[in-house]
Amino acid sequence: MKTGHYFSILFLLIGSLAFSQGLNISIISPKQDTAICPGETLNLEAVTAFLITDFDNQAIGTGWSSSQANPVYTNPCGPGPKNWHLWVGTTPSASRTLVTNPYDLTDGNACYVQFWMRYGLEPGLGPCEDPDEPNEGVHLQYSTNGGATWLDFSGPSVLPVGNLNTTPPFYTQTPGSGGYWVPILTAASQLTSTLYHWNLYRCPIPQAAISPNTQFRWAQLANSAAGFDAWGIDEVIIGCDPGSILWNTGNTTTTDTVTPTTSTTYWVSVTDSNMKVAYDTVHVIVGSVYDIHDTVYKCEGDFYPLPTGNNVTNPGTYISQVTSQYGCDSVVHTYLYNNPVYQNTIIDTICSGDVYILPDGSQAQQSGLYIDTLPTFHGCDSAIITRLTILPSSYITTEVYLCQGQPYTLPGGITVTQSGVYLDTLLAQNGCDSIIETTLNYWPTYNITKDTAICYGNEYLLPDNSVVNASGSYTVHLFTDKGCDSIITTNLIVNLALSTEAVFENYNCFDSTWVGAYSIGGQPPYRYRWSNGSLNQGIPEPQTGSMWVEVTDSFGCQAMDTIIIPQRVDYDFFSLIPDTLWYTDEPVKISVSTTAPVKKWYWLVDSTVEIGSQSFYFHFTQAGWHRMDCRITTFDTCTRDTSFFIYLKPKYDYSMPNAFTPDGDGLNDTYYPILNPESDINYILRIYNRWGELVFTGHNEGWNGLIRGTGSEAGAGVYIYIISTDNPTNGTSAHGKPDRGHLTLIR
Repeated sequence: MKTGHYFSILFLLIGSLAFSQGLNISIISPKQDTAICPGETLNLEAVTAFLITDFDNQAIGTGWSSSQANPVYTNPCGPGPKNWHLWVGTTPSASRTLVTNPYDLTDGNACYVQFWMRYGLEPGLGPCEDPDEPNEGVHLQYSTNGGATWLDFSGPSVLPVGNLNTTPPFYTQTPGSGGYWVPILTAASQLTSTLYHWNLYRCPIPQAAISPNTQFRWAQLANSAAGFDAWGIDEVIIGCDPGSILWNTGNTTTTDTVTPTTSTTYWVSVTDSNMKVAYDTVHVIVGSVYDIHDTVYKCEGDFYPLPTGNNVTNPGTYISQVTSQYGCDSVVHTYLYNNPVYQNTIIDTICSGDVYILPDGSQAQQSGLYIDTLPTFHGCDSAIITRLTILPSSYITTEVYLCQGQPYTLPGGITVTQSGVYLDTLLAQNGCDSIIETTLNYWPTYNITKDTAICYGNEYLLPDNSVVNASGSYTVHLFTDKGCDSIITTNLIVNLALSTEAVFENYNCFDSTWVGAYSIGGQPPYRYRWSNGSLNQGIPEPQTGSMWVEVTDSFGCQAMDTIIIPQRVDYDFFSLIPDTLWYTDEPVKISVSTTAPVKKWYWLVDSTVEIGSQSFYFHFTQAGWHRMDCRITTFDTCTRDTSFFIYLKPKYDYSMPNAFTPDGDGLNDTYYPILNPESDINYILRIYNRWGELVFTGHNEGWNGLIRGTGSEAGAGVYIYIISTDNPTNGTSAHGKPDRGHLTLIR
């Protein structure tokens, strides 16, 4: 049984006598049901309060209206009175104040505010920096007008008498009191001040604070900045002395002492002047104490773990003190006995190479001492020792290496041709077999065929270090490092030559441009890589300047090409053809000019005749309109086209045919001048035979082959014509002279 320990349970009566908050009670220390051992004493305590906050939930909790101090609950400056506490000063805050809800104090007895508090104790910027100016301390204040005005608690500010430790446990003989605690300037004095260590404060609520709407706050009204002048509070209780208290034990004070013998539920009630009642309960479990007697059998030499955790091997009686559930002392008596174990020895021999079966069923082939452990009837291990001797026998090993295909005769006279381990067994004098082990190894000979390919233009190194660069089958005879003959046949394929051409295409003279690579040969598909990092076959709108492209086929063969991307130049045409009246049979000069240099000229005259110069003379034989088409190719591979028409007038008003056939077939039956459609001349045609005789005269009329006056047909042959016009300047004869010539009449 645990002795010398007392347990205290503190009940909290939340509320007050006739207060608007009502009466409540809850357990605060411990905050749950508890357990004790038989014979132990339990101290019960009850207290009434409006507010109790321990910050163990790492939050401000209920009962507070604001916490503008922006506190933290992580114990940044070490442990507090119990679990987590509230700490101010490590984070920025608009106002370092902690304000409670309003409470009705008008119907209470003597009321108080109780809390644990300490100031920071480390100079310099940090979460524990010390308040060291007279105005940087913490005020305990009250307000009875909704927070419009705040007043410090009255009476002198008294420091507590008690704890100067920085680690728990913390204790206070006399709590501090008052409404403001002035900071201490020097670090040395702070170390000896209870204000800078966790201590209890219990401050009576002033009579002036008694109102139906009283609020309380902790306020630091001056500080240097965030990270300076830190302080903390914990275990806050605001309450009044209770009214009528009754325990189910019959006790009527705030505390009671009990020594339960069985698990018991205790309750406490409080009654105010208006006969309102509040109560709470706590369940106390009384643990059990045991006296156990245990008999144990073990094998001789084994260890046995006692309940205390100690291991023992000798038989005997062992008494162990142990802790049962809920921490109560119990006694275990252990009566320990040993079961016997045994040991036997066997001596035996076998021939080398034979297998010996040990008592546990395992096999042995080596001389030695074998110990087998087998269980007895009681389950204890017993040992059987086998002393085994291996009688000697000869075991000869030999290793032979031959080229593949050569025969070998073993010591027993058998000829073999396969690799392997061969055993010949002989009988020794001691009756044991002697063994000759022959390991036969064949060095390999090779007949290897290798298919490979190379890129066009590369060379291939054969196994005999000869170099080839053409497709074919190459056979090489070699000896291995063991002297065995081997054949290596290489089937070589030279891939088709890979080539690529970078082409610049200029659509509509830089309205849209493109550069691409065209590849042939090798083994498709092809992969492309341009100097600008592109991996596409073509690049739209390439930049001006030099570019290269590298193409790789599926065999890894490569080819490259380089191209110059020209700068864009616009061209305009200017005709150099003079505005002159042209006539047929006279050379006409055709020419145009451009605004930039031209690499190549190409002309089409009437869509048929091709000419390749900038300007030229051309003889037109027919009057009328003639189409002129011109295409230029610039040095940037751009082409430009232009077209225009010229009109040619005939040089003469007419022309004379040199034959006709007046046979009545409707074709070429009449001889007459061929007039220019644009001329409007009048003419007189005269026909003479070879003897000078006039056979026809006509005014604007042709000859039908009949002799005028007789109507008879003129004979076939050569005749002379003379034609006179009223516009001699455009006749076929010079300026006013009649035109004459020969014609042939064909019948």
